[in-house]
Amino acid sequence: MKRKDADKIIKEYRPHKGFFNLSIQPKELNKIEYAKVLELQNYLARSNDKKEYFLELDIVGWDKLKELSSNLQGIILEYWGESIYN
Repeated sequence: MKRKDADKIIKEYRPHKGFFNLSIQPKELNKIEYAKVLELQNYLARSNDKKEYFLELDIVGWDKLKELSSNLQGIILEYWGESIYN
């Protein structure tokens, strides 16, 4: 990912209903790392809209999404900590 791509992802980020608000960039993450986290959350939010499809027709894909979600939650807790609950 290039810095230009990262800037676009950060600029266009909007919190998703049912997901943590990641609008504030942790100082420990550079722009590219932060954009990758936002991009992952955006992907999971889009995939969540297709939950019924995955549960009925792509259970392996659903399991992969759950694993990605778990990884994202770990990243969020590591870099945003308890502030994410405010």
